[in-house]
Order: sequence, then C-alpha cells, then structure tokens
Amino acid sequence: MPAADPHPPALWLVLNGKAAGEDAVREAVAALRGQGHAVAVRVTWEDGDAARYVAEALEAGAATLALDHLGRQLRARRGLVPVAPLRE
Repeated sequence: MPAADPHPPALWLVLNGKAAGEDAVREAVAALRGQGHAVAVRVTWEDGDAARYVAEALEAGAATLALDHLGRQLRARRGLVPVAPLRE
C-alpha cells in the first residue's frame, strides 16, 4: 500500500464522465498542474460516487471542492457553493 501523500491536493474536481472528457476541462487541469498546483480529479460512474468523493476530499483537507451539475443535491446537503459551468 502506498504511503499517504504528505501534501494532499488543495483543489478537488468531481466530474461526470462527459465533463471529464472535455478538452477545456483537461486543458484547465493541465494548466493548473503546470503552475505547480496539486489537483485531484475524480470521475463519477455509479450512484453514490459523488458523495464518496466529497467525503474523501473533506477528509484529505481539500481547500476547494468543485462539482459539476451532478452535485446539486450534494451541495444542498453539505452547504457547498455551486461553481460556474466548466464550459465557455
């Protein structure tokens, strides 16, 4: 089992598969990483994935958590602020 990362990502993105495959999203993540930012990207597949990824991010001490449209109910329960769409 790998050792825990001593510097976990501050920014977590929880996306559905369609959003994760968009060039603009991939380019934005690459640009942030190129600037030295640690970015964790999680892609949902099954019911409950978004909630599990949010819990994982919070446990890891995420400073910023961004959800695409799949997280509406989750935001309401967790008090998270919705983010603007990742598309232009």
